[in-house]
Amino acid sequence: MKKIMISAAVTAALGLTGCLADGSSAPVTQEEASTPYARVTFDPGAGAVSVPNNLLYLGTNDGTLDIASGDEAEPTVALSALDGWSTSFPIVLGVDLPGARDTHAALTLDAASIERAGSVRLFKVYAGGELQVEGCANAQPVVACAVQEELTYGEDFVVQAQASGISVVPLRPLEAKTSYMVAVTDMAEDGLGRSLRPSQTYFAASSDAELTGDGAQIQGIIQQNHSVLDSNGVSPANVVYSAVFTTQSTADVLQVVQSYLAADLQRMGAGAETITSGIEALFTGNTVANALTANVDGFPSSQPDAGEPFFAEYAVSDTADLYAGSVDLPYFSGIPSEENPMAPLSQRWEAEFVSPVTVALALQSGDISGGELVACNMPQELVADFDDNRNPAVFSGQLAYAELPEDEACSVLDDGRHLTKHNPLPLVRDSLTTPLWMSVPDEGRVNDVRQLLSSVMEGIDLPSLQQPADGWPVVIFQHGITGNKEQFLAIAGALSLSGHAVIAIDHPLHGERGFGAMNASASYTDSAGDPAEGDPTVYLNLGNLLTARDNLRQSTADLLSLRFALGRIDSTYDGANINPANVKFIGHSLGGIAGVNMVGIANTPFPQMPEGFPLSDVFGVNQAVFGMAGGGIAPFLIESEQFGPIIREQLAEASGVTGADLDAVIQEFMFAAQTVVDSGDPINYGGQVQATETPVLLIQANGDTVIPNQASLPLAGTEPLAGVLGLQTVTEPTMGEEPVSGFVRFNGASHASLLQQAEGDAEMTTLSIQLMIGTWLESQGTILNVDAERAGD
Repeated sequence: MKKIMISAAVTAALGLTGCLADGSSAPVTQEEASTPYARVTFDPGAGAVSVPNNLLYLGTNDGTLDIASGDEAEPTVALSALDGWSTSFPIVLGVDLPGARDTHAALTLDAASIERAGSVRLFKVYAGGELQVEGCANAQPVVACAVQEELTYGEDFVVQAQASGISVVPLRPLEAKTSYMVAVTDMAEDGLGRSLRPSQTYFAASSDAELTGDGAQIQGIIQQNHSVLDSNGVSPANVVYSAVFTTQSTADVLQVVQSYLAADLQRMGAGAETITSGIEALFTGNTVANALTANVDGFPSSQPDAGEPFFAEYAVSDTADLYAGSVDLPYFSGIPSEENPMAPLSQRWEAEFVSPVTVALALQSGDISGGELVACNMPQELVADFDDNRNPAVFSGQLAYAELPEDEACSVLDDGRHLTKHNPLPLVRDSLTTPLWMSVPDEGRVNDVRQLLSSVMEGIDLPSLQQPADGWPVVIFQHGITGNKEQFLAIAGALSLSGHAVIAIDHPLHGERGFGAMNASASYTDSAGDPAEGDPTVYLNLGNLLTARDNLRQSTADLLSLRFALGRIDSTYDGANINPANVKFIGHSLGGIAGVNMVGIANTPFPQMPEGFPLSDVFGVNQAVFGMAGGGIAPFLIESEQFGPIIREQLAEASGVTGADLDAVIQEFMFAAQTVVDSGDPINYGGQVQATETPVLLIQANGDTVIPNQASLPLAGTEPLAGVLGLQTVTEPTMGEEPVSGFVRFNGASHASLLQQAEGDAEMTTLSIQLMIGTWLESQGTILNVDAERAGD
């Protein structure tokens, strides 16, 4: 893991050294000579700029942040691959607090004044480069052109005083691809009751003094922002700091993956090569109970009597026939090669085409001429079109990196290959054959067991079930971190009992989808057929944040691809009667995290979707269960009892520091990590799921030690995910004419309780959870049979 030096990277990126007087040599008042003021940090020449800040776009050649270059394993370099800032992580503004002197004690911040409404204002704005405001299109993205709306203190965000700064904490995710302006007013005070002051640099740039060079550029930015604030009721005389920042795109790349998958329908019709295949599944001759006997210690080989261990588990799992198969899925992540055998740990997703922004900026700067661009295989008519209207979009998806000639002139276009809102189509590295399991209910055995359980279990009344004429509905199941697809066996029986087939694949870098020792499953079989132990950091990849983000994207893309493959006309199921147009989802832990992303994308119309496209038949997910999942991945992992110590140990080793210094390193890492993984984090997809009105059940194990119920930050943990999904807590059985969604907090449960009864769990917790899920799915969401004795508020 690389060291983190964000402030030093900012210094190099801004390149504004000496543009204005710094805080130590700038003139001060006579009063301040004896009692210095607290000043909001802003000195670009010294690299003292709080982030997020769109100053870090200056110098970009593809629409990404321009913070640092070099090894992308460095967190600061990883930030430079993004097209914007985090939607969910706090905005931390530094404050310079003079230390103790003979004449006064060390200054502190007055928390009450900092944290009251009005001290810090947050506005959604149109920034430079956006087309909605006249005269804004050609402005730099560092300035605000107009306010769209002001965010509400206490609803959208809160403010917290820190030891040496101000933290603006989102209570709900900021919108993706959206610009905001933060402004600190003189209502914020220091510990002596005096208003905070602007930095000497900020004060000079906001004055009428005539500045030159870089100073004039900073002055133009600040005065434009003040003008916009003034027109919205905030007097510049009361502003001690302002900055504009733009959030990154989040769903764009995965939405393009969805549209790319959909294009397989046209490819199939034209007889062209496709990026997916049909599913081929064959009956194994076994039931799920047989498989559990072979894989679970102590699981019986025949049906026990009522009251004996595994009585219900065996009976239920014996209702499902077991199928094995495979499907080809597009793979965008790194694949080992002779040149890069460790590619799965070091390669991120890459764009297939040259960014239109890169092409436009190269032309405008003179780095490449129109004639040279044509020689690089860009169509002549597009160059002429750009000359006429200056719209970079004409170059979108036109020049594949693979088609760039090896020519010096063309080399200026081959930079970064970053996926952005301007350039969201990822390169398919290969289509990989992916093993799968599937279970299918046997109608006769299902009804025998429903009758058996109704007769011997108090409170259970299960009427007979009939196979639908168009086939059994299908549940896609996705396991958690360190798990494997075989874990579906633990819930396949309960779903069979409720009349559902189940299909499951491994996450990337798990189970049969690992690459040699690069395997995150707790246990797997190596290439020699021997048992081996995996490492969760193969997938979490703390040493390469961009690859970690794209592991999440690959998990999501795999689920989208599997959902698409279910409905391909060339998919075969060895006579099993399933309905690929009636698909539901269950994800556990990491499977739930990827599942939120997948459902949000799958049920949303994709860009340029053809009129009349059968979205619900091809991609639709009719109900979704997310078990023990969470949002705000970086903060909750750092606070996780299971994963936090691993992260802390690796950061301590990489930084060589301990104690308070290590805490500071962890905070910087958490900022970088969450900013990078935002586009793979369900906190940014939950609202999309809610907007589709998909019936959702989110399950929490109270006191979960793997994914915290609520981490320190408001948008980290399971409960914040429930918030962005728009779910209300359900504590008792609930029925409705329309599907019921809900958030169920289980007492006496643990992180694994969705699938197995763990030590310390209350009796029959797993059975209670699985019966609740089964009933909810069977009733099309109209019955949520929550066990009131187990459900917490």
